[in-house]
Order: sequence, then structure tokens, then C-alpha cells
Amino acid sequence: MMPSLDHVGYWVDDLGSALTRWSQDLGVLINTARSGPISVAWHDGGPLFPHPIELHQHNDVIAGMHDRLAALRAADHRLRAADDR
Repeated sequence: MMPSLDHVGYWVDDLGSALTRWSQDLGVLINTARSGPISVAWHDGGPLFPHPIELHQHNDVIAGMHDRLAALRAADHRLRAADDR
């Protein structure tokens, strides 16, 4: 199976300003959500992108997300390798 792009995500310093700009430039706001320190919004990619654009309010939780996901992936690879033995 070929990998495909599902969406693109960006960190923004000011989610409210970014929403205004993206709404003017791209158009349709699909959804917004907030859970604890996480604030996120999804925009239709408009004529430039054939996929949604995800905007995250930058904070320490979001900034640490990549390292946490990389650690989970490494742990998954170790478990799969152990299962293959």
C-alpha cells in the first residue's frame, strides 16, 4: 500500500489571529476543539491543498508531542521485533 497524506499540521503563536488569516486566505473552517491545554482548529485546504490544514495553539504540550510520538513508535518497533523472534 502506498502512503498518502492525510493532513498537514502547524503550530501557531496566536490561534485566533491564525484562524482569521486562514479563513480569509483558504476559506472554510471545518471544526475547532479544546481539551485542557490543547486548542486546535481544522480548515479545508482550499484550492491550494487537497487535504485539511490543522492549526495548533503553540504551548509546551504541543512542543513536546513529537518526542512523545517518536518514543511510542520506537517502543512499538521493539515490541514487534520481540514478537518476530
